Amino acid sequence: MNQFPWLINPTSVLVLNELKSYVFVENMRHMLYPYSPDMPIYFGYNFKLFYSPFGNASYMSGGSGYVLSREALRIFVHGLNDSSKCRQEDNHAEDVEMGVCLYNLGVLAGDSRDSTLRNRFFPMAPYTLLMSKYNGLDFWLFRYAYYNPRACRNCLSDYPVAFHYVSPEDLYVYDYFCYELELYERPQVQERLPEKILPGQLYIPPSDNSCSCSCNPSAFRLVGPLSGQQEPEQQIQWEQDEQERQQEQEEQCEQEEQL
Repeated sequence: MNQFPWLINPTSVLVLNELKSYVFVENMRHMLYPYSPDMPIYFGYNFKLFYSPFGNASYMSGGSGYVLSREALRIFVHGLNDSSKCRQEDNHAEDVEMGVCLYNLGVLAGDSRDSTLRNRFFPMAPYTLLMSKYNGLDFWLFRYAYYNPRACRNCLSDYPVAFHYVSPEDLYVYDYFCYELELYERPQVQERLPEKILPGQLYIPPSDNSCSCSCNPSAFRLVGPLSGQQEPEQQIQWEQDEQERQQEQEEQCEQEEQL
């Protein structure tokens, strides 16, 4: 296991999720670069973990998959059979119970968004979120998303990691567009790796999506405080910066709708 510092769940990396998921492995490696495989953390598209006694917890959508660090996998394997933390019955949603189990075991639910707060994992097909008029505000994704979801041409990361609900035929189309299609005279993008994140520097932002969900409570067994806190003044500055970015993106979405 030491030679594979990061593992992605099989339904994504092998595209076994009913042949409906596509993963950009190169972008996944780029996203994971700042994080040590010894951090107990995992990534995906964050959904709200409702009815948590701590009020601010998330789990990862199984649709677009999730990535576990080496340490997160070790903790999961050793704690999976603990019935006080992980459901033993096979009678509930896999991704929800995976999130509850990892939460109870102390594994952090990471923030997979890019530096401009655009998502990189998507439990939907690209066109669903590229077109702002495709879904109304009551769309289920907008209520379940842990971080404020947006739908507009500039709301998807330039380096996406995974999409869900991709048809078998479109899997071949995605592959062609990514690895074979060339654009004449397209300027090359100057790429660079992100900086490494030390354990003491890790900060996972709280939920910024105020949309409520009407789902029924589940008997989650949640224990232990959330980790990854930041100094108060740093958190205040981050929240102010995020509010400004949100306002800018909302204005961009409104402009897209008027076109």
